[in-house]
Amino acid sequence: RFQRLTDSGDVISPTISPNGEMLAFVRLEDQGGSLWIKQIATDSSREILPSSPKSYRSLVFSLDGRYIFFREEADGSAIYQTTILGGASKKVAVNVWGDFGISPDGTQLVFIRRDTERNRHLLILSKIDGGGERELSVKESPMDFRSTLAWSPDGGKIIVASGIQSQFFPKLLTIDVADGKETEVKIPRWRAIPRVVWLPDGKNLIISAREAKEPYSQLWMMSYPEGEVRRLTNDLEAYFWISVSADGRMVVTRQQKIFAHLWILPDGDLNKAKQLTFGGRNLDGYAGLDWSPDGKIIFSGFANNVTDLYSMNADGGNRIQLTANAGQDNNFPTVSRDGRFVVFTSNRSGTTQIWRMDIDGRNQKQMTLSEETNERVQSPALSADGTEVFFIKRGTGPAAIWKIPVEGGDAVQVSRLTNATPEGFVSISPDGKRLAYNHVADKPENGGEERLFTIGVLPTDGNAAPQLFDLPMRRPFVQWTSETTFDYAAGTFNASSLLRQTLAGGASQKLLDFPDRIFNFAWSPDGKNLVVSRGKQQGDAILITNLP
Repeated sequence: RFQRLTDSGDVISPTISPNGEMLAFVRLEDQGGSLWIKQIATDSSREILPSSPKSYRSLVFSLDGRYIFFREEADGSAIYQTTILGGASKKVAVNVWGDFGISPDGTQLVFIRRDTERNRHLLILSKIDGGGERELSVKESPMDFRSTLAWSPDGGKIIVASGIQSQFFPKLLTIDVADGKETEVKIPRWRAIPRVVWLPDGKNLIISAREAKEPYSQLWMMSYPEGEVRRLTNDLEAYFWISVSADGRMVVTRQQKIFAHLWILPDGDLNKAKQLTFGGRNLDGYAGLDWSPDGKIIFSGFANNVTDLYSMNADGGNRIQLTANAGQDNNFPTVSRDGRFVVFTSNRSGTTQIWRMDIDGRNQKQMTLSEETNERVQSPALSADGTEVFFIKRGTGPAAIWKIPVEGGDAVQVSRLTNATPEGFVSISPDGKRLAYNHVADKPENGGEERLFTIGVLPTDGNAAPQLFDLPMRRPFVQWTSETTFDYAAGTFNASSLLRQTLAGGASQKLLDFPDRIFNFAWSPDGKNLVVSRGKQQGDAILITNLP
């Protein structure tokens, strides 16, 4: 039986109390996120922590239901404890990278920590009130631990997802709390596993997982350790978050819908904005967006459970599919300045690699093919003269920025960062002298009241220390607009802004305010037209009872 507990569309991390009487959740508002408690029986809600630009994530009730533990939105942030009445929050753990769990006896925390200096992931146990940390398990690169983790009802095991960094199809592992012994759990070949909870009988798991050929994660019940699976949801919405009451009779999940359309803004003027793509479940431009020199828009589009690349005129006409029957993910197109090539990522060969095709989609060719099957690449960016492709390579050893000739040849490492890794994107300045990337370092928090991402700027030969900018971004990517300026998108849950930052430092200049979310954007080569992938993300709490 399914029952909607919220209908505001702005809810994340809905979590049921152990006694099943209360729902804790975060509302994403214009100024960040606020923390709320709802009495399920009376349908009455109250705010217990005010809206914060850092927001709140990963809610967990204490065993007695008197406290709520949470972390902030940014990776590498702290875990805090507050009462269900609100008030001051207490910090109990730092440098936490993802969701966390509380032991069944209520005395310990388990969470994941990244060690970028040694390029590894740690599974950490600590006391519930802070301190007493112990490394339970370690995954050396190229392996990782994922945010998914849960404690067994008897307290003896922790279940956690693990795989090759940034790759799909993870494994589920149980780790013995006493000695760290690792055992693989029998599961179907799921593309992603966002969340797992263990039911109180210890014999069943509720899992949020995405099948290989489906667009969204659904909910499943799986027997443990047999691995027999039955499906709980089968619809067009996505399910990522799960919590369960102490008796296992009530499950709460977050039902999510996201859509994005392309808009063009002539002269960068929002008053002249024109919508170019339409549909109820489009994700146009979400996974990549660029211009060709002759004014065509090259973008990612999602249909039939596959992401492909398309081109169309600036007025939305003459839409042409460029990739087809070519794996599940063809993403992040970048167009050479001479208009000859589109370079992009594709997983059609089994791992994500860099591919090249002619501007009309012909002659598709794989450019990178590591000798190590566990190495993969992401985020291609063409040099200013179009002769080289820069990208991030992950696998054995720390992630780094590399480059390869666009006509083919050997790859060469560019970046050599200390205690940090490049992630997310690479963007090359118009003069070809600098590159920008998401700079991820080992530091507990980004300081200040806003959620910040660090953008690094390096010379394209890599021979200098990076210049760093802490910016309040929603998705960490930038586009250069001159040799000394780049643009980025920031904003709250319901609105977005486009801002410009100079290399000289100082405050960013706000260019535009949007009434919805910006997922991606690109300026035309002549700087006169702005194309934006914009839309909404909606989520509400769903109560599931009468489990099979």
